Amino acid sequence: MKDEEKTQEQLIRELNSLRLRVAALEQLIADQKREGQTAGLPEHQDLLPGLQSNALFKNHFVIMIAQANLKNSKFALMLIAIDNLDEIKKIGGDSIVNPVVKAVANRVTSTLRKTDIITLAEQKEFLILIPEYSWLEVSVKIAQRMLKSFEKPFLLNDLEIHVTLNVGIAVYPDDTLDADSLVKCAQAALDYARQDDKRAYAYHFYNRKLK
Repeated sequence: MKDEEKTQEQLIRELNSLRLRVAALEQLIADQKREGQTAGLPEHQDLLPGLQSNALFKNHFVIMIAQANLKNSKFALMLIAIDNLDEIKKIGGDSIVNPVVKAVANRVTSTLRKTDIITLAEQKEFLILIPEYSWLEVSVKIAQRMLKSFEKPFLLNDLEIHVTLNVGIAVYPDDTLDADSLVKCAQAALDYARQDDKRAYAYHFYNRKLK
């Protein structure tokens, strides 16, 4: 066996260690919220309580990679972008941005399963980990359900707001073998989905031709 190869026992130990780290981080966040000590946490945690913090999301990401390696399984990463947020801001002003992001987050999470993990990567981008990946079926159903839900506009500040989303999807380990590269693959797929001018809402899976 090569030095860099790990036994199943080593992978299990690493996975259990990662789970303990996540549990400790979750407890720390819960304690800080209970005590009102939110300094150091991403600003969107108060705005969007249903989402994971970036730090906790990254830990789940690492665990999911370890589990996939251990079980020889797959999972998907979705990158979702609010593509017309700048136009919405021109209509409703700066004060409309947070309500729009919160409304989008609520609607997106309503289309996910309890096992899916979501965070706000940037002001207008969300990352979602989809475990128990079963070929194309699960991710396609989630993407279609999510995009269809945005055909209905929001009513915010007495304005009817139409939000345009596009989705890029990458699969571990088919597309790449580390977290940062998987995000880049999802970004490439998202950029390709945005090129379809004939569709207001589109999703696309990464493939190596998109590099």
